Amino acid sequence: QMVVTLAVTVDGATEEGLQAGARQVLQHVRPHWQHHDLHFKRYTSGVTNTLVGVWCESENQQVLVRVYGNNTHLFIDRQQEIYTMKVVQEAGCGPEVFAAFTNGLCYAYTPGMPLTFRDVTNEAVWRAVTSRAASFHKIQ
Repeated sequence: QMVVTLAVTVDGATEEGLQAGARQVLQHVRPHWQHHDLHFKRYTSGVTNTLVGVWCESENQQVLVRVYGNNTHLFIDRQQEIYTMKVVQEAGCGPEVFAAFTNGLCYAYTPGMPLTFRDVTNEAVWRAVTSRAASFHKIQ
């Protein structure tokens, strides 16, 4: 199944450009949202990409807008990346991809939190993690 590609370029270099571009993408992805009442959260742990979460009412309902890093298309096959994300999502192991745009992707947010060493030594947690990892590795 194809992912719609929007003729939108998001300026990830400035906060204003990022928010304006995310709003353009969201007009297609979440047209029913009150676009004057959007909240933005920039995620800063990425190396090359710029990532912003956008939501209207609940932060857990946010949509992620990822702007690709400069020239990353030279070493990352973006069509293959989208295909892989769709396959993983259809297997229940990844987020839904809503749309691509000229220089990025828009997809679902998965609520959660990073695990600590203490978390992963908890049997219920490591069993859930290993079960999920096994499901992921069974994807063809």
